Amino acid sequence: MDVYSDVDGYLLIADDALFFHWNVDFSRNLDKIWYRKHTKTIDSIPVTYDLKTRCHNEWGMKTLANCQKAQWPPIRSEQVQKSALKAMDQMKQSNVPVLNECYDILARKNGGEYRINYEYRIADVFYIPAKVKREFQFLSRVFARNSLAHALFLPTISQCLVEYSGLYLLPGLNDQKSRSDLGTAPWDVIHKVLKLNLTHVHPYKMSSVLSNKRNRFFSNKKNKHKDYFCDELIPLFYSH
Repeated sequence: MDVYSDVDGYLLIADDALFFHWNVDFSRNLDKIWYRKHTKTIDSIPVTYDLKTRCHNEWGMKTLANCQKAQWPPIRSEQVQKSALKAMDQMKQSNVPVLNECYDILARKNGGEYRINYEYRIADVFYIPAKVKREFQFLSRVFARNSLAHALFLPTISQCLVEYSGLYLLPGLNDQKSRSDLGTAPWDVIHKVLKLNLTHVHPYKMSSVLSNKRNRFFSNKKNKHKDYFCDELIPLFYSH
């Protein structure tokens, strides 16, 4: 981030994601945090997880339940539990105001102390406005030093950053049917995305399509995938 200082913000796009930039309202939202809108969200707060009781809720639900049954498997790891608790302690005890403030914001929004947020789909497309760059750097370093994945630290610290910047929810699709593996038809999903004016789709994998391995059973499907990508998707992006 320090290398590129004269910019409006920083856009992160996940690997295997297609970003339909022409469906994004850039003119009014460059000073806000962006992340994917969840279909079940009520107040834009991702899944909340209590590190002490190991209970979690769903998007926007106030009551924690489902103890010991967090949907995202990595959160159940003992090492992740310890690392996340350590990160929260560092924020709570830090002399850096932005870290203390974030801890208090999280306790308020999540309904209690030592509660973090997780949602792997939130990082499909994620944007940080330049005006909160400093705050993002301070907060992300705490989680990075404790080796915590982006599916944890981005949803968690974004709850603090939106207090300073506001939030722009991106309509997107995270669907395994969008994979371009040889057994599926990704064009069906892309057509749905375009019809609904969504901003992104994830995952869209090209590995099987571009593979040089010979397989007579899949050869016809492979050619269809390649033709669709080259003849329709590339011209679509070029036209915008």
